[in-house]
Amino acid sequence: MKARIVVALLLLGIGGGLLYSWSKGSVSTTQKVQQTSVKGASTDDTKTLTFDPFSVVVPGRFQLKTDNQSPQKPLLVQQLYIARDTAASILFGDQLAITAGELPTRSLQDVSDVVLRQRSTSYQAVTTTLANTYMFESKTTQYEIGVFTMSEEYYVGVVLSGPLAKQEQLKKELETISTKIIWR
Repeated sequence: MKARIVVALLLLGIGGGLLYSWSKGSVSTTQKVQQTSVKGASTDDTKTLTFDPFSVVVPGRFQLKTDNQSPQKPLLVQQLYIARDTAASILFGDQLAITAGELPTRSLQDVSDVVLRQRSTSYQAVTTTLANTYMFESKTTQYEIGVFTMSEEYYVGVVLSGPLAKQEQLKKELETISTKIIWR
């Protein structure tokens, strides 16, 4: 009986060590993000990311944690960024997620990320003046705000989350991001 407990604790320790090592490890990518070479497009405060159907400007305080471009159609891009100043606390720090894909029916109404937010009582719609765009926020244990917009064939979703105390900062950052999504 004691041997089983020792083996179980040993396996848990090894698993925990591997998980910790993975969370601190470098990012593996399937394809590098192209940084624009347009003069003035990127600064210390922002960086412009260019993908096949669109480009987006993100705050420079975020660093790429995971990148899965061309994961499986209809998705084209899935990226997770964490804020450099809160990187030590991945679970509770500021995060930025970018998802892009093909529109299932040429409407945002059928994109699963949008449907989830429309059906969940945890999310409230936020009024936006941007065409073909949905915006949602959630104020549960963390603050989350996201924007989903579309072109003729594709959609992009950008979601920011962080502590409730950073609500105003995250709103301003998402406003900047959402007005600088450019379809190509």
